[in-house]
Amino acid sequence: MSAETLHKIQISVKTWFREDLSNLDEGSFFFNYEITIHNAGDVEVQLLRRYWRVDHLTLGSIRTSSRKQLLQCLFLALP
Repeated sequence: MSAETLHKIQISVKTWFREDLSNLDEGSFFFNYEITIHNAGDVEVQLLRRYWRVDHLTLGSIRTSSRKQLLQCLFLALP
């Protein structure tokens, strides 16, 4: 698991290999990803955008759900 804390907002990622859904003989590999975002600060925030990038070790970037870096989230402090 990896984690990053920025402005008292902690983002952690846990991954695990799904052998039951993968087919090693055909080169098909399936993974699950669990993303946890925790606000440890005193200010209420709202998640406005998020971006996940999954990179293959030899093929490079293969799938994205938005734009830029592995984990990038934009938060807005609420009044």
